[in-house]
Amino acid sequence: MNDQETEALTWEDSYAIALALQAAHSDISLEEVSLKMIYFWTLDLPQFQDDPQFANDAILTDIYREWYEEVNTL
Repeated sequence: MNDQETEALTWEDSYAIALALQAAHSDISLEEVSLKMIYFWTLDLPQFQDDPQFANDAILTDIYREWYEEVNTL
């Protein structure tokens, strides 16, 4: 396992969360992804260890943006 897989993720780790979501949901088109999906998928990540109540639209949008940028820079 690499450090990214073993370190706990929090809502502040938008880029690392985006990478984890991209790996876990590589078969989905980002146009189909909603902020609600990002929220629940993030909570399902084994390395995610933060309070679900701390999430807000700005945080979820940051995760989406990081994911979008990662996918579109390949």
